[in-house]
Amino acid sequence: MKYNRMDDATALMRRADAALQRLGRELADVGMQTVGALVVGSMTRTFDVWFDNIFSDLAARSRISQAVERLAATRSGVVVVLRELDGRLAVVEAELERLAVNRERLLAL
Repeated sequence: MKYNRMDDATALMRRADAALQRLGRELADVGMQTVGALVVGSMTRTFDVWFDNIFSDLAARSRISQAVERLAATRSGVVVVLRELDGRLAVVEAELERLAVNRERLLAL
């Protein structure tokens, strides 16, 4: 069961990493910096199976803690990007409204 959960977590992190890469390409199109990557490493199952002891458990726990920290930092970065994009959207919507009013004024002449 432990290995299934580790495999599931690794697969989810790889999917998130791929999504972050796609986001990075889209952000480049609007002149924003990328959030970064999760950098999913291997969980070294072979080492854990052969040397299943407190040291391998501590090493696994350390890798999990590091992954949690990377996830939290990445999530914070995504939140910052979303706020920036929301701000840019508000500016563009205001500009569109201003242009629509201008257009109507010019057409009324």
